Amino acid sequence: MQRPGVASTAGAATAGAAVLRGALLTVLCLFVAGLMALLPAPVQAQTPQVIGPGGCVPAGVGVGESFRLLFKTNRATDLSRKSIGHYNRHAQKRAGNLSCLRHFNREFRAVVSTSSVDARDNTATTYTNANKGVPIYWLRGEKVADDYADFYDGSWNSVAAKDEHGGSPGFADERGGGVVFAATGSNADGTKHATAYAGASSVRWGGVTSPLSQTDRPNGRGAIYALSPVLTVVAKPEKPTGLTAVPGNQQVTLSWNNPDDPNIYQYRFAYRQTPSDGGSYVITFVVFRFELARIS
Repeated sequence: MQRPGVASTAGAATAGAAVLRGALLTVLCLFVAGLMALLPAPVQAQTPQVIGPGGCVPAGVGVGESFRLLFKTNRATDLSRKSIGHYNRHAQKRAGNLSCLRHFNREFRAVVSTSSVDARDNTATTYTNANKGVPIYWLRGEKVADDYADFYDGSWNSVAAKDEHGGSPGFADERGGGVVFAATGSNADGTKHATAYAGASSVRWGGVTSPLSQTDRPNGRGAIYALSPVLTVVAKPEKPTGLTAVPGNQQVTLSWNNPDDPNIYQYRFAYRQTPSDGGSYVITFVVFRFELARIS
């Protein structure tokens, strides 16, 4: 069984430390997990995130550049639901299926309009002439739009949709046939459709010729688009030095020296018991989902 832990940095080039306690740590982790399960998915503005090279970063996007990722859910959701939170939770759950998205999957939002929320507001893609936003790419696919203005101009650079695994979606709308991609409840500009918003008796769907707003269909179940927060590529952080593990009475004390890297604000570590020896542990030390060091 693998158990997680978190330790904040004490500043650049300074020492860090963390203590792992067996039974107490397990109880606390279970308690926190239980509380998280009771919390509703957030519907407020998305928080920008950082992401390391490779994985989910589109080809040609380098360190320091920002972008967003789009996918079409490969599982349908109930389109009769009136709350935007329902659609956001579906997007977030599907985003949690891929490891390179999992640590910020709760920041994903549905490109869906309801009677009270426009898709462009829900996804923070409202733009101005001075700030048109960042490029949007299909997850592990081609560029969808150069910026938010391009996203809402009625056509996309690529209509080769990708699902939450970065593959081709397995269905069009779960009711067979047609060219629709996903239910949006929206006009082409990301505002709610006058009558066919999500939760209404008929819902607006996007298709090949108009990816956000092509045709109306009776509500039922269908796929939706999910959009990531703004992601900025950061270089792989340097490894901490001097990582040691000192065993104690039902605990292990970790010590290390922090590298001089202002992007590091927190370390995450996990430990698991080796199957061959009940008293032996392997500790994996990570930051921003990069494995930095491993100690037995």
